[in-house]
Amino acid sequence: MKIQNAFHGTAQSRSWAKDTGKDFERFSNVFCVWCENKKITEWEQITQSAVKKYEIQLGKRRLAKRTIELHLWPIKLAAKWAVIEAISSQDFMQGYRITKRAGAISYQGGQNNYLTFPDMLDLIKQIEKPGVRLAVALQGIAGLRLTEALRLNRKNIDLENGTITIDGEVKNKHSARKIPVASVVLDCIRNAKNLVDYSSRDTLGAAISRKMTLWSPEKAVKPKDLRNTLQTEAVLGGWYGYFLELYVGHSPKSIGPVAATHYMGLQGDRRIPYFREHVVSKIELEIGREERVT
Repeated sequence: MKIQNAFHGTAQSRSWAKDTGKDFERFSNVFCVWCENKKITEWEQITQSAVKKYEIQLGKRRLAKRTIELHLWPIKLAAKWAVIEAISSQDFMQGYRITKRAGAISYQGGQNNYLTFPDMLDLIKQIEKPGVRLAVALQGIAGLRLTEALRLNRKNIDLENGTITIDGEVKNKHSARKIPVASVVLDCIRNAKNLVDYSSRDTLGAAISRKMTLWSPEKAVKPKDLRNTLQTEAVLGGWYGYFLELYVGHSPKSIGPVAATHYMGLQGDRRIPYFREHVVSKIELEIGREERVT
């Protein structure tokens, strides 16, 4: 099979947002050009050692580690797809690890627009004020918008069942969803007596910015971009999909042509099991239960 066809088949098998599809196409095209220069035309010719050579070339461009991971992300997904479709007998990307390079793949201050889960957990642990810590957890691990974290109140929290309800206006449109949240978010809720106790989006954003700068100036992102963490980790982990998009509150129209019907048919408690299976369980697996904030 031609390499381009493998990527096309992978893309056709996925359900993701328009921007995610564009990223997949962009990064897969870069790899296809590299393969063409190396006289590699068939998917069966690609090996882990070939991908390692590609990674080394990316490293020479002094790209950040996360940027390199994004370049390799389409290859990882396509390798899994090829095995499922019986095109390949084994996943050549299984167990692949990016080589550490001192200084070559470090973050460049102010250029990143998301944190990793490990970074997010470290940031949460460094924040002493419960309200700010909760706001960061809600955005980075539960995917809430800054304004959604700000307006969360006690009546919309069900600690017994581990769920929160987000209800309000977003971009001049009413938005409502009920989602289960990861254990680290529940811990932050329990520790925040007054929840996110700020009067406005601007004052909350300023407080978060100060805490991030104190934590790590080179990794600090815009407060509104903390929400990108969950979605980026899902993309890199290969579990970004329909229920993740509903979970973070994307418009049904942006998800797909049949999403509106499904969206309306899976409201309230009916969606909770799907969110637990397709989103929360993945988060818990990624961050590890031993990392819970106490």
